[in-house]
Amino acid sequence: QGSLPDSSKKAQSKVRELLEEAEADRKAKKFSPAESRYLSAIKVDPESTDAYQGLGETYREMGELAQAVETFEYATRTWPQEDRGFASLAHALRDQGKLEAAKDHFLHALSINNEIVDYHMDLADVYLQLNDAEKAFSTLQKAQALEPNNPKVLDQLFTVSVLLKNKDLAKEALEKIKKINPDHGRLAEFEKKGKGLK
Repeated sequence: QGSLPDSSKKAQSKVRELLEEAEADRKAKKFSPAESRYLSAIKVDPESTDAYQGLGETYREMGELAQAVETFEYATRTWPQEDRGFASLAHALRDQGKLEAAKDHFLHALSINNEIVDYHMDLADVYLQLNDAEKAFSTLQKAQALEPNNPKVLDQLFTVSVLLKNKDLAKEALEKIKKINPDHGRLAEFEKKGKGLK
């Protein structure tokens, strides 16, 4: 019983092939064939989390947000241990303007796996949209602990420090930005903002 029967091996390689083709279609913004291939992959293997993930992302990129949410909700119910399903659901909800629900799902994704910098960044973004700069800042600090030299994290930290009118934090973030990225295109603008803080 150690190895898969031939039909099962065939099915798996068929699913892999469909997913690769669907992914290529999605990247090329050929959404209709991508959707068909993801659906075919699901028919062959209803347990393929990658197929549901890709299908949901395809709907999101098409602007079919209700279908994206439905697909990701199904995935999170079926595979509650998969953090990316919750993060993707949060993205789709954020795109719908449902910020509170998006926040909850990003938090849920982080409760499963808190090592993903993008989840922290996206959650910080939602907090900013909810006008909660303090929570955005503490979320960004967690992201920075994971990747101390990530330029995107540092830029956001600086921006949120300015929002919080915290001169020391802004100065600290700016020093790090200068050290890591001395050719930063917005350094002058950042320095001006930093100096403007009382």
